[in-house]
Amino acid sequence: MPGTLILKFHPGYQPSKTNAALTRAVANLPGVETVDLYALYPHEDDLKAAQDAEVERLYHCDRLCVQFPVHWFGAPPRAMAWQDIVLNRMFFLRPDEGKRLAGLPFMIAATAGMPRSDYAPGARNLYPLEHLLRPWEVTARQSGFAWHPAFLVYGTDDFGEAERGQAGAEFRARIEAWTS
Repeated sequence: MPGTLILKFHPGYQPSKTNAALTRAVANLPGVETVDLYALYPHEDDLKAAQDAEVERLYHCDRLCVQFPVHWFGAPPRAMAWQDIVLNRMFFLRPDEGKRLAGLPFMIAATAGMPRSDYAPGARNLYPLEHLLRPWEVTARQSGFAWHPAFLVYGTDDFGEAERGQAGAEFRARIEAWTS
């Protein structure tokens, strides 16, 4: 039974390098399980068919991290489908299911191809990334989860191996601190 469950949503349009580095960095941590939901469910209908299993997966974790690359200023489509299929069921259609997760520590880990400087008032993307990802914070609140600040990595389009390794080390440290 994992203490920390990391649900990874990477659509694989390009080979994942930074998200793969994050996953490798925490792979051998005791009590941490990473599940690649795009690999596990190649089609959204597969996720719909497995919603019972995904609800059970949530019941067996002590902390939940949702990991993804920023995709049009938010999460990739499968992450949004997961919210619609799993969380909507647990917190709106069958609220007694969701009550079992009250207080679950929750955070997101997101990678952005553009540099941090592009995410500022008046800059290319107009807003800080934390603001663009606020729907996840609202999701946590609506779900009764305990929100923890996001782990964000910027400028990944220009990363080499050293930068990916550094991002992985920082993610590992963040997960270790979160679990202690």
